[in-house]
Amino acid sequence: MNAATPRSPPPVPPRRPWFKFSLRTMFVLVTLVSCWLAWESSVVRHRKAVLARHQSNGAISFTTAKAWEERFPGGSTLLGRAAKVSLVRQWLGDEAIQEIWCSSWYSAEFTKVNLDEVKRAFPEAEWRESHPEPCHPGCFSRGTLVETPAGPRPIEGIRQI
Repeated sequence: MNAATPRSPPPVPPRRPWFKFSLRTMFVLVTLVSCWLAWESSVVRHRKAVLARHQSNGAISFTTAKAWEERFPGGSTLLGRAAKVSLVRQWLGDEAIQEIWCSSWYSAEFTKVNLDEVKRAFPEAEWRESHPEPCHPGCFSRGTLVETPAGPRPIEGIRQI
């Protein structure tokens, strides 16, 4: 090489894009996100159906987290924190249930199957069971268990001899 001829700089390799993926990868990701959103949407629909089915029943009552926060502004360490559902479920129209009051003695249609369904649908809720006060001493509400020689039995199944 001649000292008078300038050397050309080495070729610069082309810059790779920082985040590169194929169209197939994008389709797979969109499919996975769509399946997840469909699952979340079905959970929200199920929770709304359970809520609608049991709100008319007098044996069970629901307190939403929003209503609970209005009743106890700021919460308390004794009362605990307000229940929450994920942001995606909130966007899909779901709301958190803070408390569920159960009065299984109130309605004959309310069964353990119904109770299990509600417990599974609202895992964030705190369960409370109410028992009626007797109208006077000696009165027992339906479903009160009485110890007998044959084992505990509901009060309505016991007859005076």
